[in-house]
Amino acid sequence: MPAKIALYARVGYVEVERLEEDGFRRVFMRKALQPEVGSTSASGISLVPVASIAHKWQAQALISEYLHWVAAVAQENYGLRFDVAAMAASDIEDAAKFYPPAGRFYLVMHQGLAVVVLDDAPV
Repeated sequence: MPAKIALYARVGYVEVERLEEDGFRRVFMRKALQPEVGSTSASGISLVPVASIAHKWQAQALISEYLHWVAAVAQENYGLRFDVAAMAASDIEDAAKFYPPAGRFYLVMHQGLAVVVLDDAPV
């Protein structure tokens, strides 16, 4: 866990709370996002709602990339396997779970490229 906390701290996250929940130690971190939806910050970052087909494809590609990494770690450390394509497709097909009141679903764009998928749906 310390390595992950350090990684997030290096990219601008700040620890806000530590709790034990259901027997798990949890660290809560936050990173302030300055740009408003549709606007572009001085650093060239903008938030774009995942609504169009093109944005859904970009979001699915980024989600798949992340899930492939998670799957590799799960396989290596725990012997677990799961269907990455089905999980990514499920997120895109049921994107409403990310929309208000539960949350929001955005692409973070940097210099015209989708670099990350952002959701603030409660866990």
